Amino acid sequence: MRFVLAAVALALTSAPAQAQVLAKDNFEKGPTPQQVLAVYPPAARADGVQGFVDMTCVIQDDDRIDTCDILRESPQGAGFGDAAKRLIRLFVMPHGQFGTHIIVPFVFNGSGDPFPGEMASSGVAKR
Repeated sequence: MRFVLAAVALALTSAPAQAQVLAKDNFEKGPTPQQVLAVYPPAARADGVQGFVDMTCVIQDDDRIDTCDILRESPQGAGFGDAAKRLIRLFVMPHGQFGTHIIVPFVFNGSGDPFPGEMASSGVAKR
């Protein structure tokens, strides 16, 4: 089985009202497929378990994403939240967004491609 992390557009009612959604085309740099696979939870990988994490974060003055809170994680306790927190540090946003609240939905599910085309472009998480 192949594994992947995908950031997909998803509206969350518990996130700040002005939060934007991290999507395929609105960041400067993100994780590579190799980096995604390197943080995939080992037990989940061995068992073929897929998962998702929804986080709310803030863009810092160095254009990186930080100060994240996990809103949802499934399955809970499988390590996907920790994996997502490690990957979030690899994103760099366009300059000038300091203090912006963003929603970061990750899906761990397949090939190592962080953004499967149908998921990133649809605007809806397909879980």
